[in-house]
Amino acid sequence: MKILSEIIKKMLYYSLKFFGRVVELLLIVIIILVFLFRSHSFQTFSAAKITHYYSFELDTDFSIERVKLNGLEYLELYDFFIADQQGDTLIHAPFLKANLKDFSLENKFAVFDYIITENTRVKIQQYKGANATNIQFLLDYFSSSETSDEVFTVKIDKIGLQNAHVSYFNWNKPVLEYGLDYDHLEFKNFNGDILELRNRSGITSVDLEKVNFNERSGFKLVDLSGHFVLNPKKIKLEKFVFKTPKTALNCKGIAFNYKDLDDLNDFVNAVYIEGSIQQSKIDFKDLSYFVPSLQSIERTIDFSGNLKGSINNLFVEDLNLSVSPLSYFKGDVDFKGLTDLENCLIYLDIHNCQTSKLDLESINLEKFGLKNNLKLPVELERLGVVKLKGKLDGFYNDFTTNFILKSDHGKIVGDFNCSLDNVNLFNYKGTLKATDFNAGYVLQNNDLGMFSTDLDVNGKGLSLKEMDVSLNGGFTEFNLMGYGYDNISVKGVLRNNSFDGELVVLDDNVDLFFDGVFDLAQNPVQFDFNINVQKAHLNDLNLIEGRESSSLCFNLFASGFGSNLNDFSGMIEVNNIGYYENGEDYYFDSVLFDSQSNVYRHNIELYSKFAEFKMGGEFDLDSLVM
Repeated sequence: MKILSEIIKKMLYYSLKFFGRVVELLLIVIIILVFLFRSHSFQTFSAAKITHYYSFELDTDFSIERVKLNGLEYLELYDFFIADQQGDTLIHAPFLKANLKDFSLENKFAVFDYIITENTRVKIQQYKGANATNIQFLLDYFSSSETSDEVFTVKIDKIGLQNAHVSYFNWNKPVLEYGLDYDHLEFKNFNGDILELRNRSGITSVDLEKVNFNERSGFKLVDLSGHFVLNPKKIKLEKFVFKTPKTALNCKGIAFNYKDLDDLNDFVNAVYIEGSIQQSKIDFKDLSYFVPSLQSIERTIDFSGNLKGSINNLFVEDLNLSVSPLSYFKGDVDFKGLTDLENCLIYLDIHNCQTSKLDLESINLEKFGLKNNLKLPVELERLGVVKLKGKLDGFYNDFTTNFILKSDHGKIVGDFNCSLDNVNLFNYKGTLKATDFNAGYVLQNNDLGMFSTDLDVNGKGLSLKEMDVSLNGGFTEFNLMGYGYDNISVKGVLRNNSFDGELVVLDDNVDLFFDGVFDLAQNPVQFDFNINVQKAHLNDLNLIEGRESSSLCFNLFASGFGSNLNDFSGMIEVNNIGYYENGEDYYFDSVLFDSQSNVYRHNIELYSKFAEFKMGGEFDLDSLVM
């Protein structure tokens, strides 16, 4: 929106006021002359005398090649020219026509039906070392001679610009390499209608219709329309339309409030915005002309919402934002310090949000001013499309959040404090509840199925490899090998594909107590744990088939490492072994199994009440077991 304010400030404030003063000067003289002279040649001669006078008064070149007046109403000017005091073109209108609607010398006003120019050149400059623009001498001349009794008011119903060329260059400032340079603006092929231009008591109002131009930066505007009001405290836009080849911005009404016009130089901080944006579309290429850091982003977003605040401290209510056919956001957002995303305070009230891992990772956050792009665990890709509701409050790297996340593979409810540490690892602490979450599909493990859980969580890392998290809670449902366990409690640490802690299962078909470490991150796998199984109905648990009444209990201690029987080194001791089947109880007392293995030799020993066994050498235990 800054370009609008700059256009209004520099073009309307200077150019239109300049047009008004020049037109005022010409009209007063020409209106008088029209009563005296009917000859076009004498009209041109008289106009030349007047322009010669003002050339001397203003110390510049001021000329009109030809004038044509028809009665009191119609005027044509050919090659209307004013130079600045350095001799360069200030304004040149090859052709200008106007139609007078009403005027009064006594009441000092004139109303024009229209003023239309073709191929007009307006060249506003601030020369090197100068403190003001080259138009200032005209403004000063007419302003210094004005009193409240002398002001001649000019009203113009329509100003038509056809193929105009308007520029503003401040030669005291360097030229920017990319984007709209507000000190070096140049608008070519400038067309459009300026309607109902009024300036009364410091308030300027105007309607723009189908204004379009090409700016030197490459920015192209195809339609700027709406009602504009400019006063010393506010710019107000109503029924505002802003279109480029890829952007369409529609605004029912929006106001830019400020203390004085100088605040427009600090637009993002000093101007307070209030307004409503209807369903609109913005292309990042167009946006990059205003924010050059977005130059490399190829994306179009659809949005609507109600705005309050400055650009830097902006509140958007009922924001509807769509960044792709898949990803959208609906809710309220509040930014404090938006121009510095690293330190921006963010509040999100998410009414409804939908996205996917691939869509999130496709956003180049570095181009938005952040240090790193988003990289999510590959497991999240298998969630597919996720829907989110909740709130977030804080900075992008330190925030609190509560949310409800749903996908085709389950539902997760969370309440967390989150942050990024010095090595950009995600830290979190809070509660997590999952319902019917399909862990088997997400983790690509055929033995796993659905689970439901309620856990206290404190840790860091999102992928299995980098995760280091403390868990305390339970599972109300956990499907393993086709059986749904319930009433599971867990307390321990998940760290880099390992678990160190306690696990208790009090299910209808199994009572199990686990305490120890199981580390899948090591190769071979390392473990050191105790298991107490008070009952295990093996057939019901899908551990064996065809023995419906089978049940097992035991105490087990295991310590060692290995990925299979051949490379296993360590000890396994099983005590109080009991087995029940078909009404018979079998008691096996204890079994001790010791295995030591290396690349040269494998020694195994088995001790029990019924037998002892020792074997050493090179052999394949898997083959022997088969």
